[in-house]
Amino acid sequence: MVANKRCLFCGGELGEVLFENVRDHRGISPKAWTFRKCRKCSSAVLDPMPTLDELLEAYPPVYHVEQVPQTHWIHRVQYRLETLLFYEPTDSSFPANPAAVAFTLRVASEAKVDFLTFDGAGGGTGMSPVPMMHECSTPTLYLAAQVLKGAQILKSKGKYVPGMAIAGGIIDETQIFKAIAMSNFGDGPFFKAVAMARSPITAVMKADYFARLAEADDLPHKFADLYGKKPEQFFVSYYELKEKYGDAVGKEIPWSAVGLYTYFINRIGTGLKQLMAGNRKFKLDLLSRSDLASLTERCERVTGIPTIDKKDEELFEAILDYESDAVVV
Repeated sequence: MVANKRCLFCGGELGEVLFENVRDHRGISPKAWTFRKCRKCSSAVLDPMPTLDELLEAYPPVYHVEQVPQTHWIHRVQYRLETLLFYEPTDSSFPANPAAVAFTLRVASEAKVDFLTFDGAGGGTGMSPVPMMHECSTPTLYLAAQVLKGAQILKSKGKYVPGMAIAGGIIDETQIFKAIAMSNFGDGPFFKAVAMARSPITAVMKADYFARLAEADDLPHKFADLYGKKPEQFFVSYYELKEKYGDAVGKEIPWSAVGLYTYFINRIGTGLKQLMAGNRKFKLDLLSRSDLASLTERCERVTGIPTIDKKDEELFEAILDYESDAVVV
Protein backbone atom coordinates (compact mmCIF):
# COMPACT_ATOMS: atom_id res chain seq x y z
CA MET A 1 0.00 0.00 0.00
CA VAL A 2 1.22 3.51 -0.84
CA ALA A 3 0.30 6.44 1.42
CA ASN A 4 -1.38 9.36 -0.34
CA LYS A 5 -0.19 12.77 0.79
CA ARG A 6 -2.08 14.77 -1.82
CA CYS A 7 -5.51 14.71 -3.47
CA LEU A 8 -5.45 12.93 -6.81
CA PHE A 9 -7.89 15.48 -8.27
CA CYS A 10 -6.70 18.91 -7.15
CA GLY A 11 -3.40 18.24 -5.38
CA GLY A 12 -4.73 19.54 -2.08
CA GLU A 13 -3.66 18.22 1.32
CA LEU A 14 -5.61 15.28 2.73
CA GLY A 15 -7.41 15.76 6.01
CA GLU A 16 -9.64 13.73 8.28
CA VAL A 17 -10.87 10.20 7.60
CA LEU A 18 -14.27 10.16 5.88
CA PHE A 19 -14.94 6.41 5.62
CA GLU A 20 -13.26 3.43 7.27
CA ASN A 21 -13.59 -0.28 6.66
CA VAL A 22 -15.28 0.26 3.27
CA ARG A 23 -15.81 -3.07 1.54
CA ASP A 24 -16.61 -4.11 -2.01
CA HIS A 25 -20.20 -3.15 -2.88
CA ARG A 26 -20.93 -6.62 -4.24
CA GLY A 27 -19.15 -8.53 -1.52
CA ILE A 28 -16.61 -10.08 -3.88
CA SER A 29 -13.37 -8.71 -2.44
CA PRO A 30 -12.54 -9.37 1.23
CA LYS A 31 -10.37 -6.24 1.42
CA ALA A 32 -11.37 -3.13 3.40
CA TRP A 33 -10.47 0.43 2.34
CA THR A 34 -10.15 3.86 3.94
CA PHE A 35 -11.06 7.23 2.38
CA ARG A 36 -9.84 10.64 3.54
CA LYS A 37 -11.26 14.07 2.75
CA CYS A 38 -9.32 16.60 0.67
CA ARG A 39 -9.09 19.88 2.54
CA LYS A 40 -9.27 21.85 -0.71
CA CYS A 41 -11.93 20.25 -2.92
CA SER A 42 -13.59 17.93 -0.32
CA SER A 43 -13.15 14.87 -2.56
CA ALA A 44 -13.00 11.43 -0.93
CA VAL A 45 -9.57 9.98 -1.70
CA LEU A 46 -8.52 6.36 -1.19
CA ASP A 47 -5.65 6.28 1.31
CA PRO A 48 -3.44 4.35 1.38
CA MET A 49 -3.58 3.56 -2.33
CA PRO A 50 -3.23 -0.14 -3.21
CA THR A 51 -0.53 -1.12 -5.65
CA LEU A 52 -1.40 -2.92 -8.89
CA ASP A 53 -0.28 -6.25 -7.41
CA GLU A 54 -2.51 -5.70 -4.38
CA LEU A 55 -5.50 -4.92 -6.61
CA LEU A 56 -4.90 -8.07 -8.63
CA GLU A 57 -4.77 -10.02 -5.39
CA ALA A 58 -7.94 -8.38 -4.02
CA TYR A 59 -10.15 -8.94 -7.06
CA PRO A 60 -10.65 -12.00 -9.27
CA PRO A 61 -9.79 -11.82 -13.00
CA VAL A 62 -13.52 -11.76 -13.88
CA TYR A 63 -15.68 -9.38 -11.84
CA HIS A 64 -19.43 -9.18 -12.43
CA VAL A 65 -22.74 -9.17 -10.59
CA GLU A 66 -23.42 -12.88 -11.17
CA GLN A 67 -20.68 -13.67 -8.64
CA VAL A 68 -22.82 -12.32 -5.81
CA PRO A 69 -24.44 -15.14 -3.78
CA GLN A 70 -28.20 -15.17 -4.46
CA THR A 71 -31.00 -16.69 -2.38
CA HIS A 72 -33.94 -15.04 -4.19
CA TRP A 73 -34.38 -13.28 -7.51
CA ILE A 74 -35.09 -10.01 -5.70
CA HIS A 75 -31.60 -10.07 -4.19
CA ARG A 76 -29.94 -10.03 -7.58
CA VAL A 77 -32.10 -7.14 -8.73
CA GLN A 78 -31.50 -5.36 -5.43
CA TYR A 79 -27.74 -5.64 -5.88
CA ARG A 80 -28.11 -4.22 -9.38
CA LEU A 81 -30.32 -1.38 -8.17
CA GLU A 82 -27.95 -0.55 -5.34
CA THR A 83 -25.03 -0.46 -7.76
CA LEU A 84 -26.92 1.83 -10.12
CA LEU A 85 -28.03 4.09 -7.30
CA PHE A 86 -24.49 4.22 -5.89
CA TYR A 87 -22.76 5.05 -9.16
CA GLU A 88 -25.56 6.51 -11.29
CA PRO A 89 -28.24 8.12 -9.09
CA THR A 90 -30.01 9.51 -12.15
CA ASP A 91 -30.14 7.38 -15.29
CA SER A 92 -30.18 9.23 -18.61
CA SER A 93 -32.99 7.25 -20.18
CA PHE A 94 -35.92 5.03 -19.39
CA PRO A 95 -37.64 2.22 -21.31
CA ALA A 96 -40.73 3.20 -23.28
CA ASN A 97 -42.57 0.04 -22.22
CA PRO A 98 -45.09 0.76 -19.42
CA ALA A 99 -44.54 -2.78 -18.12
CA ALA A 100 -40.92 -1.83 -17.43
CA VAL A 101 -42.17 1.03 -15.26
CA ALA A 102 -44.40 -1.37 -13.33
CA PHE A 103 -41.57 -3.87 -12.89
CA THR A 104 -39.18 -1.17 -11.68
CA LEU A 105 -41.73 0.01 -9.13
CA ARG A 106 -42.34 -3.56 -7.96
CA VAL A 107 -38.64 -4.27 -7.50
CA ALA A 108 -38.10 -0.96 -5.71
CA SER A 109 -41.07 -1.70 -3.46
CA GLU A 110 -39.96 -5.24 -2.59
CA ALA A 111 -36.34 -4.20 -2.05
CA LYS A 112 -37.38 -1.15 0.00
CA VAL A 113 -35.31 1.16 -2.20
CA ASP A 114 -35.12 4.62 -0.64
CA PHE A 115 -35.40 6.74 -3.78
CA LEU A 116 -35.93 6.41 -7.53
CA THR A 117 -35.52 8.88 -10.38
CA PHE A 118 -37.63 8.43 -13.51
CA ASP A 119 -36.27 10.33 -16.51
CA GLY A 120 -38.33 11.18 -19.59
CA ALA A 121 -35.43 12.70 -21.52
CA GLY A 122 -34.20 11.10 -24.71
CA GLY A 123 -31.60 8.60 -23.66
CA GLY A 124 -28.54 6.55 -24.30
CA THR A 125 -24.84 7.01 -23.82
CA GLY A 126 -22.41 9.25 -25.67
CA MET A 127 -22.01 6.45 -28.20
CA SER A 128 -25.74 6.17 -28.93
CA PRO A 129 -27.16 7.08 -32.35
CA VAL A 130 -28.62 10.59 -32.57
CA PRO A 131 -32.23 9.34 -33.05
CA MET A 132 -31.94 7.39 -29.81
CA MET A 133 -30.68 10.43 -27.94
CA HIS A 134 -33.49 12.62 -29.30
CA GLU A 135 -36.45 10.30 -29.75
CA CYS A 136 -36.17 7.01 -27.85
CA SER A 137 -37.92 7.68 -24.57
CA THR A 138 -41.33 7.96 -23.01
CA PRO A 139 -42.19 11.70 -22.99
CA THR A 140 -42.00 13.02 -19.47
CA LEU A 141 -45.73 13.69 -19.02
CA TYR A 142 -46.65 10.16 -20.18
CA LEU A 143 -43.93 8.63 -18.01
CA ALA A 144 -45.09 10.61 -14.98
CA ALA A 145 -48.66 9.40 -15.53
CA GLN A 146 -47.47 5.77 -15.71
CA VAL A 147 -45.35 6.10 -12.57
CA LEU A 148 -48.18 7.75 -10.62
CA LYS A 149 -50.61 5.05 -11.71
CA GLY A 150 -48.21 2.42 -10.42
CA ALA A 151 -47.61 4.29 -7.16
CA GLN A 152 -51.36 4.50 -6.55
CA ILE A 153 -51.74 0.76 -7.15
CA LEU A 154 -48.95 -0.04 -4.69
CA LYS A 155 -50.40 2.29 -2.08
CA SER A 156 -53.92 0.89 -2.47
CA LYS A 157 -52.55 -2.60 -1.81
CA GLY A 158 -50.68 -1.46 1.29
CA LYS A 159 -47.28 -1.91 -0.36
CA TYR A 160 -44.18 0.18 0.25
CA VAL A 161 -43.88 3.14 -2.14
CA PRO A 162 -40.33 4.52 -2.52
CA GLY A 163 -39.57 8.21 -2.66
CA MET A 164 -39.42 9.37 -6.27
CA ALA A 165 -38.18 12.21 -8.44
CA ILE A 166 -39.22 13.00 -12.01
CA ALA A 167 -36.84 14.32 -14.65
CA GLY A 168 -36.81 15.04 -18.36
CA GLY A 169 -36.62 18.54 -19.80
CA ILE A 170 -37.58 20.34 -16.60
CA ILE A 171 -36.02 23.80 -16.74
CA ASP A 172 -38.29 26.32 -15.01
CA GLU A 173 -40.58 26.92 -12.06
CA THR A 174 -43.86 26.21 -13.88
CA GLN A 175 -42.72 22.69 -14.75
CA ILE A 176 -41.59 22.05 -11.17
CA PHE A 177 -44.96 23.29 -9.88
CA LYS A 178 -46.89 21.06 -12.28
CA ALA A 179 -44.74 17.97 -11.66
CA ILE A 180 -45.17 18.07 -7.89
CA ALA A 181 -48.83 19.11 -7.99
CA MET A 182 -49.67 16.37 -10.49
CA SER A 183 -48.35 13.73 -8.09
CA ASN A 184 -50.47 14.78 -5.10
CA PHE A 185 -53.78 12.94 -5.00
CA GLY A 186 -54.62 14.28 -1.54
CA ASP A 187 -52.13 12.57 0.80
CA GLY A 188 -48.99 14.43 -0.20
CA PRO A 189 -47.00 14.26 -3.43
CA PHE A 190 -45.45 11.02 -4.67
CA PHE A 191 -42.75 13.08 -6.40
CA LYS A 192 -40.59 14.42 -3.60
CA ALA A 193 -38.31 16.28 -6.01
CA VAL A 194 -37.56 17.04 -9.62
CA ALA A 195 -34.17 16.19 -11.12
CA MET A 196 -32.43 18.67 -13.39
CA ALA A 197 -29.16 18.42 -15.30
CA ARG A 198 -28.94 20.28 -18.61
CA SER A 199 -30.39 23.58 -17.42
CA PRO A 200 -28.22 24.08 -14.30
CA ILE A 201 -25.17 22.95 -16.29
CA THR A 202 -26.08 25.53 -18.93
CA ALA A 203 -26.34 28.21 -16.23
CA VAL A 204 -22.86 27.29 -14.99
CA MET A 205 -21.32 27.28 -18.46
CA LYS A 206 -22.93 30.54 -19.59
CA ALA A 207 -21.97 32.28 -16.34
CA ASP A 208 -18.37 31.22 -16.78
CA TYR A 209 -18.45 32.22 -20.47
CA PHE A 210 -19.71 35.75 -19.82
CA ALA A 211 -17.30 36.22 -16.90
CA ARG A 212 -14.42 35.33 -19.23
CA LEU A 213 -15.75 37.73 -21.87
CA ALA A 214 -15.90 40.47 -19.25
CA GLU A 215 -12.34 39.75 -18.15
CA ALA A 216 -11.18 40.04 -21.77
CA ASP A 217 -13.27 43.19 -22.30
CA ASP A 218 -15.04 41.38 -25.12
CA LEU A 219 -18.70 41.44 -24.04
CA PRO A 220 -21.28 42.10 -26.77
CA HIS A 221 -21.99 45.83 -26.81
CA LYS A 222 -25.73 45.41 -26.42
CA PHE A 223 -25.26 43.10 -23.42
CA ALA A 224 -22.79 45.50 -21.77
CA ASP A 225 -25.10 48.47 -22.32
CA LEU A 226 -28.05 46.65 -20.77
CA TYR A 227 -26.43 44.78 -17.89
CA GLY A 228 -22.97 46.28 -17.31
CA LYS A 229 -19.40 45.38 -18.14
CA LYS A 230 -18.41 43.58 -14.94
CA PRO A 231 -19.71 40.38 -13.30
CA GLU A 232 -20.41 42.45 -10.20
CA GLN A 233 -22.93 44.36 -12.33
CA PHE A 234 -24.60 41.68 -14.43
CA PHE A 235 -25.02 38.98 -11.75
CA VAL A 236 -28.11 40.07 -9.83
CA SER A 237 -27.20 37.96 -6.80
CA TYR A 238 -23.71 39.44 -6.45
CA TYR A 239 -24.43 41.87 -3.60
CA GLU A 240 -26.49 39.31 -1.72
CA LEU A 241 -23.58 36.85 -1.83
CA LYS A 242 -21.03 39.60 -1.24
CA GLU A 243 -22.74 40.52 2.03
CA LYS A 244 -22.51 36.92 3.20
CA TYR A 245 -19.17 35.76 1.79
CA GLY A 246 -17.24 38.99 1.25
CA ASP A 247 -14.31 39.03 -1.18
CA ALA A 248 -14.57 35.27 -1.77
CA VAL A 249 -17.24 35.96 -4.41
CA GLY A 250 -15.62 35.76 -7.82
CA LYS A 251 -12.50 34.12 -6.36
CA GLU A 252 -12.89 31.10 -4.09
CA ILE A 253 -16.56 31.16 -5.12
CA PRO A 254 -16.23 31.25 -8.93
CA TRP A 255 -18.62 33.17 -11.17
CA SER A 256 -19.92 29.85 -12.50
CA ALA A 257 -21.17 29.06 -8.97
CA VAL A 258 -22.71 32.53 -8.74
CA GLY A 259 -24.53 31.81 -12.00
CA LEU A 260 -25.86 28.52 -10.66
CA TYR A 261 -27.01 30.20 -7.44
CA THR A 262 -28.71 32.95 -9.46
CA TYR A 263 -30.50 30.40 -11.62
CA PHE A 264 -31.79 28.31 -8.71
CA ILE A 265 -32.55 31.09 -6.20
CA ASN A 266 -33.36 34.23 -8.16
CA ARG A 267 -34.97 32.65 -11.21
CA ILE A 268 -36.56 29.35 -10.19
CA GLY A 269 -36.90 30.07 -6.46
CA THR A 270 -38.54 33.46 -6.86
CA GLY A 271 -40.77 32.28 -9.72
CA LEU A 272 -41.92 29.23 -7.79
CA LYS A 273 -42.77 31.33 -4.74
CA GLN A 274 -44.84 33.66 -6.93
CA LEU A 275 -46.77 30.77 -8.49
CA MET A 276 -47.41 29.19 -5.11
CA ALA A 277 -48.53 32.50 -3.58
CA GLY A 278 -50.96 32.94 -6.45
CA ASN A 279 -52.48 29.58 -5.52
CA ARG A 280 -52.47 30.39 -1.79
CA LYS A 281 -50.11 27.48 -1.23
CA PHE A 282 -46.97 28.21 0.79
CA LYS A 283 -45.43 24.74 1.05
CA LEU A 284 -44.50 22.48 -1.84
CA ASP A 285 -46.26 19.46 -0.37
CA LEU A 286 -49.56 21.38 -0.40
CA LEU A 287 -49.56 21.63 -4.20
CA SER A 288 -52.12 19.20 -5.58
CA ARG A 289 -53.95 18.16 -8.71
CA SER A 290 -56.74 20.61 -7.86
CA ASP A 291 -54.28 23.39 -8.75
CA LEU A 292 -53.99 22.13 -12.34
CA ALA A 293 -56.17 21.88 -15.44
CA SER A 294 -55.58 20.18 -18.77
CA LEU A 295 -55.55 22.37 -21.86
CA THR A 296 -56.43 19.53 -24.24
CA GLU A 297 -58.58 16.42 -24.11
CA ARG A 298 -55.49 14.37 -24.92
CA CYS A 299 -53.76 15.70 -21.81
CA GLU A 300 -56.88 14.90 -19.79
CA ARG A 301 -56.90 11.36 -21.14
CA VAL A 302 -53.23 10.81 -20.24
CA THR A 303 -53.16 12.47 -16.81
CA GLY A 304 -56.74 12.18 -15.57
CA ILE A 305 -56.73 15.92 -14.81
CA PRO A 306 -59.92 17.55 -16.21
CA THR A 307 -59.87 20.27 -18.83
CA ILE A 308 -60.69 23.84 -17.81
CA ASP A 309 -64.35 23.56 -18.90
CA LYS A 310 -64.81 20.52 -16.63
CA LYS A 311 -62.77 21.76 -13.68
CA ASP A 312 -64.79 22.39 -10.50
CA GLU A 313 -68.02 21.33 -12.26
CA GLU A 314 -69.74 20.08 -9.12
CA LEU A 315 -68.49 22.98 -7.00
CA PHE A 316 -69.59 25.45 -9.68
CA GLU A 317 -73.18 24.21 -9.53
CA ALA A 318 -73.17 23.88 -5.73
CA ILE A 319 -72.18 27.52 -5.29
CA LEU A 320 -75.10 28.66 -7.43
CA ASP A 321 -77.62 26.27 -5.88
CA TYR A 322 -78.96 28.43 -3.05
CA GLU A 323 -82.37 29.35 -1.73
CA SER A 324 -81.69 32.14 0.76
CA ASP A 325 -80.62 35.74 0.27
CA ALA A 326 -77.45 35.20 2.27
CA VAL A 327 -74.32 36.62 0.74
CA VAL A 328 -71.36 34.26 0.39
CA VAL A 329 -68.17 36.05 1.47
